[in-house]
Amino acid sequence: MRVDHATYKKIKTYFKRQDLLSWKPFSNRSIGTSIGCFLPCDTDIVFYLLDYLIHKNIISEGNVFCDNGSGDGRAMILANAMFKMPSIGIEGEDKYYYKSRTHIRHFIAKKLIDDEEVIPILGDFRSDESYQEIKYEFKDVKVHFNYQTNARFIAEKIFLQGNLGTVFLHHNFLEKPLNFRGLDLTLVLEATKKGQIIEIEKDDKKRKKKGHTSYYMDVYTKNKY
Repeated sequence: MRVDHATYKKIKTYFKRQDLLSWKPFSNRSIGTSIGCFLPCDTDIVFYLLDYLIHKNIISEGNVFCDNGSGDGRAMILANAMFKMPSIGIEGEDKYYYKSRTHIRHFIAKKLIDDEEVIPILGDFRSDESYQEIKYEFKDVKVHFNYQTNARFIAEKIFLQGNLGTVFLHHNFLEKPLNFRGLDLTLVLEATKKGQIIEIEKDDKKRKKKGHTSYYMDVYTKNKY
């Protein structure tokens, strides 16, 4: 797969500007919401991690991607623009849902994303009702993404309703990976802002000491009903 770095630079620059306009230093960027918090992910880290997982054949171009708690839409925009993934984003807070629609319209106008394949939803990712007005069902999603909060809700829904082989990407800065019923932890990645991706042991003792200085992608797969 050949990466279009020019397109990525446009996406990165756009969201960097949004962050500069909207956010305080990282330690104060988390904002509480009714069911969790809004914490915008770093576009570099998400891009490098998705690219790495595609090269490892864990996920593929064209997989249906869902960001559970999609905030301002940046992860779903990246997935579609860079990796041709039909992308759904489910966000429960009106403010961030409408922000995501603004960002999506911007990239549609720039012809960088497919207007029929980037779908923001205002709703609860735990509810089947959130999928009722779109062409995809929950079981159609091959790649679920979540950044830090409420991971247990979506993991349980994948176990109960997802197809075998469904991949759950939990992007986080926790001291250790979480355990989820029915999902196997298949890979743990550490990412740096310089674009370095490192595969680490699932029980890496150093992870606890690093705290918020490192970011992780814990990769789970549903391998049984």
